[in-house]
Amino acid sequence: MGVVEGDTLSQTPTYDACIIGSGAAGGVVAKELCEGGAKVIMLEAGREVPPGKFLSHKWPYELPYRGLRGEKQAPFYQGGVSTSIRYEDCDSVSVDRIRVLGGRTVHWNAVVLRYAQRDFKGWSADGIEEDWPLTYDELEPYYERIEQMIGVCGQDDGLEIVPAGKHYLPPLPWRCSEHILHRATNGMGIPLISVRKAVLTTVYDSRPPCHYCGHCMSGCDVGALFNSAVAMLPKAQRTGNFTLRQNALAREILVDREGLARGVSFVDTQAKREQEVKARVVVVCCATVESARLLLNSRSPRHPNGLANSNGVVGR
Repeated sequence: MGVVEGDTLSQTPTYDACIIGSGAAGGVVAKELCEGGAKVIMLEAGREVPPGKFLSHKWPYELPYRGLRGEKQAPFYQGGVSTSIRYEDCDSVSVDRIRVLGGRTVHWNAVVLRYAQRDFKGWSADGIEEDWPLTYDELEPYYERIEQMIGVCGQDDGLEIVPAGKHYLPPLPWRCSEHILHRATNGMGIPLISVRKAVLTTVYDSRPPCHYCGHCMSGCDVGALFNSAVAMLPKAQRTGNFTLRQNALAREILVDREGLARGVSFVDTQAKREQEVKARVVVVCCATVESARLLLNSRSPRHPNGLANSNGVVGR
């Protein structure tokens, strides 16, 4: 997938964009920029685990610890990432951290509900928090576009609290327990609706449909579950504009004298060497903890508290 290894990066020109992280955001941004003609390099702290190597359908007796909790997901958490945070001044926070090509889209429950009108008006509607600077109507076209891009199953249930789009795949069929629950809730006037998920229920975008094995959280080895590494990055690769660097842990976003991003310093976790990549634009897509870490590490005379942290609340 246009992989660059070792010191060959030092010979490359300045990229139009450097994307840090290969998950839901990073994969979509890479596809869109590459298809638009931009030269893009992606830094991923982990490495690819091909679907054929997933442990989703392994029997417990085939695994070293007989299916101990989390054992099937272990290949996605490389380098001890899930245990490497030290909590010295605060209580621990349960945040899923993952290092693998595709990020957290490699194994997730794939529920993709839209925010409703009311969700954008927390202060106006309920007197809590703040109103968003955006409205549902402004975001609606983008909801529609991304749902078509990744493939979402479901239907319009006519409920204001779960606004619907126009282009859903057929909903997932109900299980026996859900039919029983529906009989009960129907008698009480409570609607029971099908969940909307980024799971294919029919052939879509050259990917096969779900076969209802129930192992979404262990990784989908057929590609029916939306996975950035399967559904987005190959499209970026086919443009000829995409370069992927795996085992590349971003350390700092480098800035020029004006404080604008000019590249990224990263650590090659295999060679144990620090390297730099030059880019006109840097896109941070490395999830909650890593994005905050990276911004706080990116201190400079223009940004003494780290990038995007003039208010001092990044990471708090």
